[in-house]
Amino acid sequence: MDRSPLLDILWIECDAYGRHYFVCCCYHPPRPKYAINALVNCLASDIYYINKLYVDAIIIIGGDFNQLNTSFLETDHGLVQMVPSPTHCGHLTDKIFASCPFVYKCTVYRSILKTKHCGVLLVNTDDPLPASSCKRKVQLFDLRAHNIDRLRYNISIYPWDSLMLCNDSTSCCKSD
Repeated sequence: MDRSPLLDILWIECDAYGRHYFVCCCYHPPRPKYAINALVNCLASDIYYINKLYVDAIIIIGGDFNQLNTSFLETDHGLVQMVPSPTHCGHLTDKIFASCPFVYKCTVYRSILKTKHCGVLLVNTDDPLPASSCKRKVQLFDLRAHNIDRLRYNISIYPWDSLMLCNDSTSCCKSD
């Protein structure tokens, strides 16, 4: 995949306690000089690649996303946005996404540096995880708009009348 040299994405891989960690730092400027899809596609392909290599990898992505719609990280990749409150002038622009949110606590605090941004700290609140406790295969429902629209359509054409009719042999319509 061709990566734009204008993208500010840095991945760090490390192993700790028998687990693979992939930490990404990225910056999306307010007026980028690249197509927005370039950043989205780059992050998506990196996550797919990591998950292909290590099924149990812990992925953490953090950075200043400004007004970028980051919902694809949650809906398409199962990451959870951890930052609980606004981080810049009343807006949530600085975000951290984690693949294992239940072992982390995120705190927003006022920075001691002269900046309009708040500081964000993600802390592991759990003991080191056993190698298989974080990621496991589960069935998730795909909540992207086109799938919701398809579900609505199928619900609308289903012959619901058959459920509304009561058979005499059942007790659903009998009065006591």
